[in-house]
Formats: sequence, structure tokens, C-alpha cells
Amino acid sequence: MTAVINTLPTLSIAERDRRWSLVRDFLREHDLDCLLAAGLRGRERYEGYLANEVLDGIVVFSATAPPVHLTWAPTKVTGRFDVVGQEREYWISDLRSGSLGALLPEVLTELGHARGRVGVVGLASNGPAEADGIVPQAMWTQVVQHLPQADFQDVSFDFGLLMLPKSEEELALARYGAAVGEKACQAMLDVTRAGVPEAEIYATVLHTIYRNAAATVPPHLIMRTGTEHFTISAPPWLYTAGGSRTVQPGDLVQAEIFSVYGGIETQQQMSVSVGPPDREHAFLAEIARDCYDAGLAAIRPGARFADVDEAMQEVVLGAGCWHIAPLVQTMTPIVLNGAMCHGCEQLPDRDRYHGLRPLPRTGDAELREGMVIELEPNACRDRRRVTVGGTVLVTANGAEELNSLPTRLNTVA
Repeated sequence: MTAVINTLPTLSIAERDRRWSLVRDFLREHDLDCLLAAGLRGRERYEGYLANEVLDGIVVFSATAPPVHLTWAPTKVTGRFDVVGQEREYWISDLRSGSLGALLPEVLTELGHARGRVGVVGLASNGPAEADGIVPQAMWTQVVQHLPQADFQDVSFDFGLLMLPKSEEELALARYGAAVGEKACQAMLDVTRAGVPEAEIYATVLHTIYRNAAATVPPHLIMRTGTEHFTISAPPWLYTAGGSRTVQPGDLVQAEIFSVYGGIETQQQMSVSVGPPDREHAFLAEIARDCYDAGLAAIRPGARFADVDEAMQEVVLGAGCWHIAPLVQTMTPIVLNGAMCHGCEQLPDRDRYHGLRPLPRTGDAELREGMVIELEPNACRDRRRVTVGGTVLVTANGAEELNSLPTRLNTVA
């Protein structure tokens, strides 16, 4: 871990060429003339896969011409020409700014694709909070109206699958991001005590991530304190006034940490008991760890993602528990996602939750070597929940764990 954290891996032009070659093959296989990869304000920032930078924009990748990167902000273009901006090598030289709804028809026409088959990444999504896609209706309406003869095809899911197997350079980024996440877990463990405000724990975790040159993605950090954990969400005081809660003896402090480096996301599910856990939390922690082990055992090249999800669910449901969050996800992008709120008919006072709708598993595919997988087993019973887990890689021999501290319930005095 120390050796990993002391390096700052980057992506080379050779990695750019590898990705672009994969995308050209993708265009041929899907009979497409062009691809639009939307980053915008989406969580996955698909434009970054092709550009190695995110500008809240869209990359237009033609089968017959160099790619064009579009952004809404002129300041993102001028940023290339100051001293700092000239220090780096850019993957895409053609960068343009303006209204994306107007620029897209203009560029597609210029490239000869006004009547072509154009694949679009971002119209649909399996990512958290993005089930309806990330492309704004007003922008897309303008594009379609100006290009009535273009044949637009949503290829979001298939493009996500293309991104999943990582190269050695990308795996180096994943290992670094997970190592930073491990440091953030240790920092959380060090600061968590009775009498400490939630805000201090929250700030400590994020400080650790950013001071190690990593970043986060929305919602940046999920955290909950207390003896009952009925949700997985960002702390309410981030928006609602009134300040954060103070940790009490007997609390469980649980966090979902998003440590991202070089565009590759890793996650850590850190849980800390303030004082020895009570019998129920100890039981749930044991089930969650058994679920994690079942996921590890099921991961191998050639296995189906659904098989991993089923193996983990068997442990949780077989113990008489339910789970509120997915037990397993793919990372960068989250295109394969386990079921949510499965078994939640066991919720106490179930009739109070008239609007609650469990979400099924989204997508399935064969696991391949180099994929980054998040195991996040959570076991719930009555009003208690324990979540553990971390990031693993699919290797030729099975699974390589990138985290250790968050894969079990931790205890502080």
C-alpha cells in the first residue's frame, strides 16, 4: 500500500491510442458513422474516456476524422493557453465552446454525418440517480430538430461494457485510488469517537482524499451515524441548516467513500462501532462479511455478473436479512448494478412506506479480466444495518482485493 501511494501514475498517449482503437472497432461493430460521448454533469463523465479531461461537454468521435471536443464554457478553451495549461499534452486538439445544442448539429454536418448513423452515450444510464440519462431534453431537442435525417442510436449500455476491462495503465490508477481510499478509511477510524461532530469526520475523510491528489464524485461522501441506519445517503445537514449530529456512545458510524483517481472510481464501505457492537450489529457484521467472501469466491473471468449478485444475495437473504443497497457494482462505469431494497418486505411498519419500490438488477454481462468491481455487502434486520466492502479487480485467477480495513466492522473505544 505504501509503495502504491508513493507513486502518481498517469495515462500515456499509447493508452489514448488503445482506447481510440477500441472505439473505432466499436463503430464498425455497431455500424455507426460517429459517436457522441456525453460527459456534461453526469457522474461517469464519458467524455473523459476519449479526452483524458472533463469539460462538462461532449466528444464527437468520427470514424473518418479526428475527434472534436465540445464544451459550453469559453474559459475551458482559453485555459489551454496560460502557463499551467501549456504544461500538459492534450489528447484532443480540436476544442470548441458554445451552446452544445447548436454546436452538435454544426460539427456533425461539418464531418459529413448529418444523414449518418450516430451512436449516443448518455441518453440512457444505469448509474446511481441517472436512470433517465444525463443528456438535457432542451439540448437534445435542438439537435434532433436541426438534423432530422440523422439516425441517432442509444449505445450507452454497450459503450459502458466496452470501458469495463481496464488496461495495465488504468489498473495502476485503480490501485492508487483504492490506496487513497484505504488511507481515508484509516483517517475516519482515527477521528471517530463519542463527542465528535459528524462534520469533523466528513471533513477528515474528504481532506485525506484530496490531499493525496484524488477526487470524489457525487454525492462525494455518504455517511450516517446512530444506532439505527435506515438509509444510505449524504448527511442531511449538507443542505438543511442546523449543523451536524454529534457521535454518541454505542453509535455505528458508516460511510461510503468515493476515491477517484485519473477518472477511475473506487469505493470503500467503512463502518465503525463506537464501543463494542451490540449483539444485533455484531450479527449483521458477520453476515455482511460472509456476503463479501461469497462475492470474492464468485468473481472470476467467465462468470456472470448476475451469478455474483445471486451468490451474495443468498447469504443475506438466507440469514433472514434484507439489503437496502446493491451488494455489487461495476466501477467506471457503474453499468452493472445489483438489486436494491431486496427483501425489504421485512421492513418494520411496512405499511408506512407506500411509495417504496425495490429496484431490480440492472444489466448482466460476463466478467472479464481487468474489470473493477465494488463489493458492498449490507445486511439489514429490523432497524439495524451494517455495510462493509471495498474494491476488487477481476484477475486471471479470480479476485484481487484492493482494500482491507473497510471489509470488516471496526471498533473504537
